[in-house]
Amino acid sequence: MISIIRKMAVRASVKRIARTALTTEAFTVGASSVFNMPSMFISFFKKYGTTEYIYYSDWDLYVGYVNLDGIEELLCLILKLPFEDGCIIVSVKPPISFNNGLIGLLDKLEFAEQTANNYIAYYSNR
Repeated sequence: MISIIRKMAVRASVKRIARTALTTEAFTVGASSVFNMPSMFISFFKKYGTTEYIYYSDWDLYVGYVNLDGIEELLCLILKLPFEDGCIIVSVKPPISFNNGLIGLLDKLEFAEQTANNYIAYYSNR
């Protein structure tokens, strides 16, 4: 019974993360959220992800491509806050539509890594 309640709570949390990722704030400077459990972030990427997510352990940063509410392939970054309860969710619309061939996947990876490095630099200077 407890596991059923827990699964329902995780599903509801994953949906709230998805809604937060679609906010205007998430597309600009990043939207804050109360979630801080890595299992919820992983569940989010498992449910909505179109590629494997990347985890940057030094920053507690999760990065991956997702499909949310008809928007094709957003890059989503979830930065777990170190001393606070919560996270920052950032959504980025890629400048081009990548194909699923080898070159397209390499381009996706390069864009994701560049974007992650830009946000790491931004948040490390705050």
